[in-house]
Amino acid sequence: MDSCIFKCNKEGDLSAAGPQRIRSIIDSSKQRGDGLHLQLEVQLEQNPELTVNCHRSCVSSYVSTEHIARYRNKRDLREGSDRGNPAQRRRSEICPFVFKKHCIFCGQECLPPDPKNPGRWKDISQCQTADRPGQKSFKEKYLNNVTSEGTAG
Repeated sequence: MDSCIFKCNKEGDLSAAGPQRIRSIIDSSKQRGDGLHLQLEVQLEQNPELTVNCHRSCVSSYVSTEHIARYRNKRDLREGSDRGNPAQRRRSEICPFVFKKHCIFCGQECLPPDPKNPGRWKDISQCQTADRPGQKSFKEKYLNNVTSEGTAG
């Protein structure tokens, strides 16, 4: 074999990986689930002194636990999006924000105050405009709630 076992396009010197290194490649392949181990296990059974050609950087990256974890996370995200369960939402999928209906902090639609239990609703959820004659501005009302409750909304 005159090329790297990992089928990379790198130029440079190839080194011979011995049976112990091949076993670590097989273990890594099983963790990755890429099928490389199937071919290597058969070859290693037939020849216990098997050596394979690879770049040192390729084999080091391939057996690295950090690289394996990163590979598995990417694969899981890719498989999750194939099942129709996207990891990220698109703006086109989100309803447009309406200032009179949605909370500016969480983006959820605000419910109208319950007339039977008005004390349950915070004043900030009822504020719809910044300028209201004869009342505190939105900024003043927000800052008042933040300092008195420790949170807003």
